[in-house]
Amino acid sequence: MRLLFHGLDKESMPEIRHVRKDVEDSFFYDEELNGRDEKSLTGELDFINEPGVFKLDFSYQKNGIRKEAYVTFDVVSPKLDTKNDYKSLLREVNKEYEDVIYRYLSITLQQFARGRLNSDATWMAAFQSVVDDYIKNVKRVIQNPHSQIAIYRTSRKAEQIKFWTPTMEERYGEVKKEGKLEECYFDYNEVRSTQNTMENRFVKHTLQTIGKRLSTVITTILNATQEELSERHRQMWKDYQTSLYKLAKHPFFKSIERFDGMAQESLVLQNRTGYQQIYKDWLKLKRGIDFYNGAANIGTLQIWEIYELWCFIKMKKLVAEVLGIDKGKPSHKQLITEPKGTLLNPFEKSSSEHVVEYHYPKAEETDTDERKAELTAHEGDVVTLHYQHTFSRSSGKDGYGMGINTATTEQRPDIVLNIRKASGEVVLTYLYDAKYRVINDKKLDADFEEQDMSENMAMPGGDYPPTDAVNQMHRYRDAIYYSKEHEPYRSKEIIGGYILFPGRGDDEYVKKRYYSASVESVNIGAFPLLPNSYSLLKKHLEDILMKYASSEMHVAKAKPQRTLAYVTEEEKAGMSSEDLVMIAVAGSEEKRQWTFEKLWFNIPLDKIADSPWNLAKYLLLKVKGERTVGNLCRIVRTKHDVWTSEHLKQSGYPDTPSHPAYFMIRIRKPNDTERELKKQIFNVRDVPVIYRGNKKMSFILVKMKDLQCLADTV
Repeated sequence: MRLLFHGLDKESMPEIRHVRKDVEDSFFYDEELNGRDEKSLTGELDFINEPGVFKLDFSYQKNGIRKEAYVTFDVVSPKLDTKNDYKSLLREVNKEYEDVIYRYLSITLQQFARGRLNSDATWMAAFQSVVDDYIKNVKRVIQNPHSQIAIYRTSRKAEQIKFWTPTMEERYGEVKKEGKLEECYFDYNEVRSTQNTMENRFVKHTLQTIGKRLSTVITTILNATQEELSERHRQMWKDYQTSLYKLAKHPFFKSIERFDGMAQESLVLQNRTGYQQIYKDWLKLKRGIDFYNGAANIGTLQIWEIYELWCFIKMKKLVAEVLGIDKGKPSHKQLITEPKGTLLNPFEKSSSEHVVEYHYPKAEETDTDERKAELTAHEGDVVTLHYQHTFSRSSGKDGYGMGINTATTEQRPDIVLNIRKASGEVVLTYLYDAKYRVINDKKLDADFEEQDMSENMAMPGGDYPPTDAVNQMHRYRDAIYYSKEHEPYRSKEIIGGYILFPGRGDDEYVKKRYYSASVESVNIGAFPLLPNSYSLLKKHLEDILMKYASSEMHVAKAKPQRTLAYVTEEEKAGMSSEDLVMIAVAGSEEKRQWTFEKLWFNIPLDKIADSPWNLAKYLLLKVKGERTVGNLCRIVRTKHDVWTSEHLKQSGYPDTPSHPAYFMIRIRKPNDTERELKKQIFNVRDVPVIYRGNKKMSFILVKMKDLQCLADTV
């Protein structure tokens, strides 16, 4: 890229002035043109996989005056229809969030000048009523301001004082005896009504901040939309400017001091007419005008931010559609919970996230038998869709975290889909990253691997996602774990990770590509996603949200789930030699059978304190006098409870509870592997010396390798 300058001062040098240092460093000055009025800057810019609009700032000196200017141009991908994609994505985002578009228009003010979008119409639709309401309520406050009683300390001569307190009268008598009334000033407290209140200072503050910024943006729009904006609308915005200026200079505010923040909550701002509306309008305008301060001009003005947000909005709609939630039905309105406001500023570096929660609807008479069965299988399950959720070493402690965190560095996928099973024991987690990129030319793009080349030649149609993005999903799955504070190990949490990318191609061909086939085989892959192309993603959501009725079916496709990431052959068989076994006394055969039937083992609450019960992985129950015991049970260490004696009795316990409360340990129904473990017989009388616990307690912990396995039952 070469910039030629003509008619410049001979001894001057033009300069690139860009916010990114690598852009500045990529240009060099042509030394051969020194001493001439023609100058040249030459540089090489690389925009691989970064489509959008680029702005290049530069400066030059002419007639002794240093001037600044810029050029802008579109950066397009040979395989992406960036221009039409951009408009389509913006249209859908704007439809979903009336004014959110200005938070994500990275080209902001420079786009007004180019007139690529109907920007004035978007602005008017989002903010006209807010601006009008704001001005109207400021006028209302000026006409009927809030006031309060204030006490001032003042001094006056005797003839100027109208009301005397007993103390002042006593002082007056003393001064009069001394003959000093003419020169004496009496101090006293004076009560006055003042309008210099915190609320009025806040109104003045809004005019000085938002009013000024709003007026600046209005000027920009008026100057940039000469042809698009009608004369009537142009005059209306000029009137708004004039009104804002006059209100800021109104005599009422001369006696109002500077706003220093709110020391406490104000009932006036919350409830009083005029003030309440100003506070709400101020919040709306503040969010809407934030784009004016530095949202633009950081390198390539990228479309990927719009695409990322659009992907979340599209997934939000698809999840509701797949679940069969119809917002038009009164019975379905409570099935979706979504906070307001947290999506207004997603691209700032913050810990905030946007969460949408879904509940499965109840089956209706008009539903098919298949759908009724699916909804019954998912009864009580909860689906949450997270935008910009951060997994870190300390995450997972909130209501949505479910104990999920990382052991090393922070991970922040764009979109997270959680399915919390009704039992509370299992959370199925799926990650999605939106990438507005495709592999371009196989000869130029380093991401295009040799095997991709062979596949591409064998099958026509179907774009490829960038290889590094697919690899990132493997890293996500390796880095994010499930853990609880009382558990000695970490386990895998992520079921699958997928790339969402703007690929084009016939579904039948796309299904044969490696990134689509790998979704079925290893739950890592990619889905093409554009406004008119989302069928494969929808089919995927139907599978994981509806067709896989049980957690086992999810896990069967994505091992391991909440088990160790790398296991030994012993662990594959269902146990490890280092696993701890809790050997406990049941009291009677009836109590032992109750435990096996109810899947709850009870220990008196006063005997569980400070004990290492949570380290146990298996439970062996014996009756007093037994030497050998079988029926080894797996403990659910993430689920336990406390029952009263009455609760225990009502559950059919075969004896009268002798303690007021019991700690309840959950045991698991045996799967195919653990059924083999239940057949083994262990010697529980000759317990080795190496154990944890106290023999006086109702249980001890012994390592599996230290237990003597006598035989297998037939």
